[in-house]
Amino acid sequence: MGSGMSNNDFISSFELRSATTPALKHAPVPESHGMEAKTWTHLSLPQRRQLQKPFRLLARNDPFAAARFQYLQEQAGGEDDGKTFRMPLVCMIVILAELCERFAFNGARGLLPMYFPTVFGWTQTRTTLVISFWTGFAYFTPLIGGFLADSTMGRFHVICSFCSIYILGLLTLAISNLPAHPYSSLPVLFALFLIAVGTGGIKPVVSTFGADQIADASPAVMQSYFLWFYWSINVGSILGQFVTPIIKETEGYFFAFLGPCVLMSLSTLLIYSAKHRFVHTPPAGSVLVVFFQTIRDALKAHPSGYLACITSPNPNKQVDGRHWLDWAVPQHPVSTVTDIKALFRIFPIFAAVPFFWLIYDSAPNLWIPQASSMDLSLFGWEIPPELACNYNAFFILILLPLFDSCVYPLLAQCCTVTLLGRMAAGMFVSGFAFAAAGLLQLHINHLPAHSVSILWQAPQWALLSCAEILVSVTGLEFAYSGAPACMKSAVAALWLLTVWVGDTFFGTFYPVLSSYLPTATKMAQQYFVLGGLSLVPFLIFVYLMLTYKDDDKEDPYEELE
Repeated sequence: MGSGMSNNDFISSFELRSATTPALKHAPVPESHGMEAKTWTHLSLPQRRQLQKPFRLLARNDPFAAARFQYLQEQAGGEDDGKTFRMPLVCMIVILAELCERFAFNGARGLLPMYFPTVFGWTQTRTTLVISFWTGFAYFTPLIGGFLADSTMGRFHVICSFCSIYILGLLTLAISNLPAHPYSSLPVLFALFLIAVGTGGIKPVVSTFGADQIADASPAVMQSYFLWFYWSINVGSILGQFVTPIIKETEGYFFAFLGPCVLMSLSTLLIYSAKHRFVHTPPAGSVLVVFFQTIRDALKAHPSGYLACITSPNPNKQVDGRHWLDWAVPQHPVSTVTDIKALFRIFPIFAAVPFFWLIYDSAPNLWIPQASSMDLSLFGWEIPPELACNYNAFFILILLPLFDSCVYPLLAQCCTVTLLGRMAAGMFVSGFAFAAAGLLQLHINHLPAHSVSILWQAPQWALLSCAEILVSVTGLEFAYSGAPACMKSAVAALWLLTVWVGDTFFGTFYPVLSSYLPTATKMAQQYFVLGGLSLVPFLIFVYLMLTYKDDDKEDPYEELE
């Protein structure tokens, strides 16, 4: 067998796998698995998954073990169809914690554009620069949290540690706005630094930590989890953006910033109180060091040499049909080389995603000016044009459950749509969103000012929200499913880094691009140009979808056989 199981373990496994019917689920579980004898229904979720492991090894060549493993998988929360699946309580805790975190971050960030000019007398340019740098820094710090979670601390301890930093930052921000406190920008900027470190540290870890709780579930269940996780992000964002301004108007900035601090503290206590309910994935050591050492040794050992390896048009199949990283064996374990090969399959995907964020994040900057030229009276209430951005979160809340319960199940019955296929479709839909904006602008140009209702912006925001679901939510799922087990948090951090890269490209190159595009009354042409540019990431993703290979991903248990 070579599986590492003792004879007693194997006998116990044989006794268990003979019980293939649900009627025997109340039979006692053998003590040889490191647990007291209990019935199956009395076992916790981690204990049930522990019992699955022997059957995962046996199921490949033994139909009885395969049947038993399927039953154990269903009992652990992984039915294949995902229809009768109930989200485990620990996953709901993680989703609730993410909702609270997004409330805290967006609630505090939503106050800053008016806070700095009002309290400190800053110019709008200086305020925009500080907020942009702060937001960008919050997408850099996920690299720290992801690395620590995978290499040394583990995901649970990273979440608790960085939540503490997060809470300290929010508390410092609130105390800096006490009425008796002399106003100074220095403690406020220090508080923002702590908040950026805290939110960035937990950002790539929370989603993967929740997915760890259902790691043995079917793809449909994993897809459902990430959809609801993303739904909680938007719920928290909407609540934060609406509630904290109201608190600011009635109670002042101190209580407006204190509210997110209290909510973040409660969510952290909730996670910590469920510590023993979670499935904990142990850290794998210094992953980054092993990563670079393996690449170095593979290049040194390659028969064609370093330069030939990196300059060849087909480096993956150079000598004897072997991947160039295979030459790192036997200096490094096969499992390590397999993990790094999985990363190299993911990197081209991530490199193409910033093109989408460049197009996507241009929408608020361009569509809010369009809204300002429209009729903003809505049900007798004159709304500010900035509220047009709430179309996006509103449609996300509606469309996410719809995609989960209707769109994806119907597509699964008709055809097989891969994760990359969904992302490519999202790129294509984003182009239609800007085309709709261009058509609307042409209509606005031929009518008197402020005569077109703001409701006519709904179709373009709906299309953009569909694109976001197809690309962003699917990207989170792809980052988790395609990453090696020891690097899932780090890969999630790299996914978040693509947002920063896309935003940086937009901020750097759009002023140059806009100087060559018609402006003012001819904004429609800008929308059509950007809609056409969305074909670039679409075509890139179609190529990647056709060339991406996941079938050479080795079974992680193959070495044990």
